[in-house]
Amino acid sequence: MKLGIYRHYKGKEYKVIGVAKHSETLEDLVVYECLYDNPRSKLWVRPKKMFDEYAEVEGEKVPRFEYIRDDEGEKEVIKAVIGWGMLKIILILLTPLLIVLVFIALTILSK
Repeated sequence: MKLGIYRHYKGKEYKVIGVAKHSETLEDLVVYECLYDNPRSKLWVRPKKMFDEYAEVEGEKVPRFEYIRDDEGEKEVIKAVIGWGMLKIILILLTPLLIVLVFIALTILSK
């Protein structure tokens, strides 16, 4: 099973985080997380067989859950934000030093 983001046929998105085994029957269970606010639970399990089923919508068979993307995109955005934040901190800390160095260089060059 491909890990990542899936869209339920009713439109909401979920992140599949793994496949577990039922402790008694050894049936494969898909473990997934709601990507929306759900007061009942954040984590859910569903038999893999059911997860992979098709549902009928307006006479047409559609996948119950459709894979739409991996979740690496979210991780890259987080890394980019953290990286940009660190860059801003470094620039803030180095700016006074750079100003002093430019002033010294201009003083030396003007003599």
